[in-house]
Amino acid sequence: MVPGNFFESLPIYADTVLLSRVLHDWDDENAIKILKNIYKSVADGGRLLILEIIVPENSKIDLGITLNFNLLVTVGGKERTLKDFESILRKADFKIEDVKKGDNIISIIIAEKIEEGDENAHNKIK
Repeated sequence: MVPGNFFESLPIYADTVLLSRVLHDWDDENAIKILKNIYKSVADGGRLLILEIIVPENSKIDLGITLNFNLLVTVGGKERTLKDFESILRKADFKIEDVKKGDNIISIIIAEKIEEGDENAHNKIK
């Protein structure tokens, strides 16, 4: 682990960065700022692993929805759908490569850094 402020430049440069249960604490604008700073710290062709709850698009009964209300009231953040993650990642020049769901409520989103000049990468998102 390396301490730092993800609203500023990160003190690392790596092939893979792990972000666990961070983005849900922030609104979209601040989550995108975090992701853009991480982008600068990920090597070309590198990956970002995001551990978060992915809430279903159209569910009235889901633990993530209950947690979403709690986050909104306490810190201004929110749990996101897969489409929400695709949107904020795209705005920070990442694309979702894969999503792994296990037996618990946390999923792993594997995002690939879109290299500068790859105009078509935004259209290739799953």
